[in-house]
Amino acid sequence: PPGEVAAGSIHGSGFRCRSTLRGGLLTLSQGKAWPWDLAVSINLVARQGEELSGKTVVITPERPLAPRVVLRWKDEQQQPATESINQGYALKLVFGQAANKRIPGSIYLCLPDASKSFVAGTFEADIRKPPPPKRPPRRPSQPKA
Repeated sequence: PPGEVAAGSIHGSGFRCRSTLRGGLLTLSQGKAWPWDLAVSINLVARQGEELSGKTVVITPERPLAPRVVLRWKDEQQQPATESINQGYALKLVFGQAANKRIPGSIYLCLPDASKSFVAGTFEADIRKPPPPKRPPRRPSQPKA
């Protein structure tokens, strides 16, 4: 990956991003608030962002099943749109050492979508706590006979 701040193209639009790591979900986004104007999220295997310190992830297009990548953008009517990709992409993601709730890294991501979306460069992600696990709804208690 180049030594410049991560940038690229998402669904045909130029992209310069900020980054967050929430559990194993790395999100590179552009925009003031969610839903982002442009974003790419990579679902990595980790409970806490700090677990990715010093790790390198390499995915080749030939891999039959890979971590899910989600592209987000706004369509012509400024409505949120998404596309999920589970294979056929190239990724090299290198994480540095986490410190003070931040983790540096570099990324090269080239996707097989119709727009040939990509992101390359360096980032320093804010590490945030993952959301609590979803619990199934409680069943109403049955009256005793």
